Amino acid sequence: MPKQDSSKSDHATVIALLVLLAVFAGLLFVIALVFPNMLAILAIIFGGGILIGLQYLIWGRWLMAYLEKRVPDDSEEEEEFLRKYGPQ
Repeated sequence: MPKQDSSKSDHATVIALLVLLAVFAGLLFVIALVFPNMLAILAIIFGGGILIGLQYLIWGRWLMAYLEKRVPDDSEEEEEFLRKYGPQ
């Protein structure tokens, strides 16, 4: 089974997160225009979203790179097991 290039899926995930964040920020801006007193609450929510996104980008990417280096590739053993004991 060929190994997929994970950098393409990582880029797609980051782009999707950024687009989602931009849409969310636009909606929050519209809400802040309608209800000016909610600006502080919306700023806190937006800041939390940015922190969550940064946490994913920094910690999640580091963990994936760490696991790729440390966990051995056992695809050959898995294929052999499936050939031996898989559905007949």
